[in-house]
Amino acid sequence: MKSCSCRFLSAPILACALLVAGPATAVLDPAATWLVTYDAPPTPAQIEALSAIASGVHAYQHLPVAAAVVPPDLLGVLANLPGVRGIYPHYILQPTLAQSTHTLRADGVWADGYTG
Repeated sequence: MKSCSCRFLSAPILACALLVAGPATAVLDPAATWLVTYDAPPTPAQIEALSAIASGVHAYQHLPVAAAVVPPDLLGVLANLPGVRGIYPHYILQPTLAQSTHTLRADGVWADGYTG
C-alpha cells in the first residue's frame, strides 16, 4: 500500500513558486483540496479514476499534477489510484509582500531605478 504522507517538492519548483507568489503565509484550505502528482501529465484514464472519488478535478495538460477535492477519509483510496506519485494538501497563500519589502531591501533597489 502506498503512503499518502506529504512529500516535499523539489527545490527548483519550490523556488519558482515562491518567486511567483512572493513571501506568504500558508493557511490550510478547509475544502479538502489536494494536489495529486504523477510521473507525467495525467492521462484521461487517470483523470477518470480520480473523478470517481473526487467531487471536483482540475488536470493540467503540461504538468504532472491534478487538483482534486477529496474527503480526507478517502486519501488511502486516492494514494492507490494508478500512477499517483504523491498527495499534497492545497494551501491558500496569504501574501505578505508589504512586510517583506524592507527585509529584502527592495526599497533601496527601487530607489536606484531598478524595476524589473
